[in-house]
Amino acid sequence: MTDPPKVEVFRGHLNECLQHLAQRFAASFPPGSMGAAKARKPIVDFCGVGSKTVHIWFTDPEASPGGETLLRLLCCLDMYGYHVIEFGRMPSAMRNFAELIGYQLITAVEATKLLGYSQTSTMYQVLVGEVGIGREREQRMWEYWKGKREELRRHKTEAYKRYALPRSLTRRKPRVRPVPTQEVVPASSDASRQQVEGAGSTTTHPGREVAVRMMEELLVLLDQGALAGVSVADLAVLRCDLKTIHALQVHLNGLSARIIVQAIGGRGT
Repeated sequence: MTDPPKVEVFRGHLNECLQHLAQRFAASFPPGSMGAAKARKPIVDFCGVGSKTVHIWFTDPEASPGGETLLRLLCCLDMYGYHVIEFGRMPSAMRNFAELIGYQLITAVEATKLLGYSQTSTMYQVLVGEVGIGREREQRMWEYWKGKREELRRHKTEAYKRYALPRSLTRRKPRVRPVPTQEVVPASSDASRQQVEGAGSTTTHPGREVAVRMMEELLVLLDQGALAGVSVADLAVLRCDLKTIHALQVHLNGLSARIIVQAIGGRGT
């Protein structure tokens, strides 16, 4: 048995994913409209929190939870097609074990006892990477997950049906604003700050992070052969998109040239 298929709807950090989901809700259920609280109920029930808590997550993504609720939220977002970077970066053994807690196949107390920790908080710190873990404990996680993985898959399949989002959010691709990510230069990096200021940098364009992410995803598709083996008939169809292809080429060539010139100039100083 394999996990139920998912379509990735967005990729980003936890606060970015929450903001994207909040925008989807706002597009279908404007603030104050009837049905907004009911629409949030699948998230409320899965995460085991109150409707007001989910509303706070949507209006203030920085107020995301910790502990077991955080693991449930990560699993919930993953179930809805969100690639949460923090979740994706977890080593396999830890992520699998975190899903067992998130899908309530093991309680936090049981998990803490299984791993031999005296405090539940320590176990959570290990899962989010704040505290290191020894090979023996990591092996315990792996072995326990192996014994539960089929049950976990069944729980996932049931959860995808039981906690499905309203159709108005999923039947069409919502028009949401890109989530801006502010470019930050570390305070201790004087050289970096001078370089940015010397280049006449201003406020980061709100679409830059989205553009870079789209380029990364396009590269993955191309590396996987999305345009390999194009037939003559396909070329005739792509001819209609030639203007778009040329325009992209101009933009990317220009960006590449500027980066190379900046790099050469930086080495020469």
